[in-house]
Amino acid sequence: MYAFSPHAIPPALTSLAVIAFGIGLLRRPTRVHRAFAMMTATVAIWLGAFAFVYSSQSASIAYFWVKAAYLAVPAIAPAVYQLSVEMLRIHEQRRNAVRLGWASAGVATILVWTSSLLIDGVERFSWGFYPRYTVPFSFGFLLIFFGYL
Repeated sequence: MYAFSPHAIPPALTSLAVIAFGIGLLRRPTRVHRAFAMMTATVAIWLGAFAFVYSSQSASIAYFWVKAAYLAVPAIAPAVYQLSVEMLRIHEQRRNAVRLGWASAGVATILVWTSSLLIDGVERFSWGFYPRYTVPFSFGFLLIFFGYL
């Protein structure tokens, strides 16, 4: 099912560090701190899931963890954008753009979990399994993702 992989250590440790940092800021819950915590949560879920991907011994288990990572990956860019908006104190002017980013992330997450439009499987490499992306949808996903970054 799972086996030790040295390639899983960096994302696992980084995931733990990032989430601890995000939780630490929630002691003083301001809009900026909540936005930062949301950003760290998305990154921690992504990295934590990929630690399991790299440790998986079967393609089906790795594929499950890739999909689990994509509960958060589409939300990373909108979370960074929202943090920027909150830090700059321009939330009122960018409210619709923030909502559109989160809605896009939701659509991408649903599509990953219900179809093979973005990821159609996993491949084994020397470091472990890694997602196999499809071209048409992933190009659109990357445009939106990097557009928000």
